[in-house]
Amino acid sequence: MKFSLQFQYKPEDLARPLDYAQTENVNFGVGTPFAIPNVGDTVILTLEEHNMYKVLTRNFAYFDGDPKGQPICLINIVVGDVGQSEKLARLKE
Repeated sequence: MKFSLQFQYKPEDLARPLDYAQTENVNFGVGTPFAIPNVGDTVILTLEEHNMYKVLTRNFAYFDGDPKGQPICLINIVVGDVGQSEKLARLKE
């Protein structure tokens, strides 16, 4: 199965995330563990002017396959801003 992580930024003042996304294709061997950011985790991305975000939601979509017939799992991760005090606390850990 192929995996693709898609990150979308949701500003605090909007009800929905912005339309554009940062997509990362993930390749790893069968049986190899892979960490997918969980709700509440902090991730570092290049989506907006700053780069540290908190995971707000995760959505998994499964598709029959790519052109080669390999199944695909698209993981859409919505991220939001991390407050300054929380950012400092997380970086110190």
